[in-house]
Amino acid sequence: MNYCFYVEHVVFVVFSHFLPKHPHPMTIEINDHNRQGLIASIQRYFQENMDEPIGNLAAGALLTFFMKELGPLVYNKAVVDVQNRLQARIAEIDLEVYEDEFQFWNKSGEKKKAK
Repeated sequence: MNYCFYVEHVVFVVFSHFLPKHPHPMTIEINDHNRQGLIASIQRYFQENMDEPIGNLAAGALLTFFMKELGPLVYNKAVVDVQNRLQARIAEIDLEVYEDEFQFWNKSGEKKKAK
């Protein structure tokens, strides 16, 4: 075994123990009602657009594939879109809550000097 590789491996193993753990791979879960609706939609698509229909199990497997393959892409895009919208809102917050300073004399009129 190459000594440099061994040392790097040991250092990685030791220090990776202290690094924050990445959560399990993201899974997008849908309830049974929505899953059945999506399966029916896939079956209808195949019926109307393909040469052969697709069965319930095959449509479910295709849905699972797309959820695992395409789901994270759509999810990540949605997260980026939300971040951009929130950043735009935060950038405008000063316009919504800004107050002019030193407005005592302007709001209450010029005070008369006490004699």
